Order: sequence, then structure tokens, then C-alpha cells
Amino acid sequence: SLLVFTFQNAAFVLLMRWSKVLDTHYNSTVAVFLTEVLKLPLSVLLLMYEKRSVSEACATLNREILGAPMDTLKISVPALLYTVKNNCL
Repeated sequence: SLLVFTFQNAAFVLLMRWSKVLDTHYNSTVAVFLTEVLKLPLSVLLLMYEKRSVSEACATLNREILGAPMDTLKISVPALLYTVKNNCL
């Protein structure tokens, strides 16, 4: 799964830069939003594949996100900075 997201991030940055060179007109904030929206189901699918069960994947999400609010808060800071960086491309 790390390879999938590494490829996705590299492709996103390269395509955003290339589209700016071509002088295409679109809202980059929407592009970043759609990329993140597409990552969510992909992440859940990879988690279900890893856990081999939908219920186990849901339990893991609940335990890791809702069950550990301080860890979720700690992760939200880099996530926010990542979003700001992507909007600056």
C-alpha cells in the first residue's frame, strides 16, 4: 500500500506541474480536494484487503482514529500542512 500512495503522490505533483506548464485553467484547490477524496476509498479498500474482513477493517479504523484522539490530533497537524503545500503547487 505504501507503493500505491508513493506512486499516487508522485503522479499528482508531476501532473499538477505539467498542467501549469500547459497553461490549463482549473481551480487547483478542487484538484487537491478530488485527489484526497479518491485516496479515502482507496485507503479503506487497502485496509480491508490487509485485514481480510470489512468488520475487522472498521474495527481498526474505530480503534486507531476514534479510540486514540490525541494521536489523531497529532497526525492532523502534518495533514493540514500537507494540504496547504498541495494548494500552493
